[in-house]
Amino acid sequence: MALLRFNPAETTIIFPPDVNSQKYTGALIQYLGIKKNRLSPQSGVASLSRGDIFLLCSDGLHGALTQNQIQKILRKNTQRSVEDAAKNLVQAALLARSTDDITAMVFEVYQ
Repeated sequence: MALLRFNPAETTIIFPPDVNSQKYTGALIQYLGIKKNRLSPQSGVASLSRGDIFLLCSDGLHGALTQNQIQKILRKNTQRSVEDAAKNLVQAALLARSTDDITAMVFEVYQ
């Protein structure tokens, strides 16, 4: 999974920092039910601004589309709704012939 933050000024990859060059791309390395002491969730604190848009997606999406393509789809569709943005991101990944499962959650900061 990857978490990306978009606003008009910049795009920030929050997790993982090396989203497209992971050693274990496509491998499930953490999950609920993993052996004791093996799960190491990552967390952090960030300031939020009105209008920030976040995308939580699987490698089926960020592996099939470039960051530039993702940005264009988000810019075009979040003016209508985050639901449209998520649907169109998945559709674009399918058109790019993604062979992995595709998950996309888009949410926007309102206050």
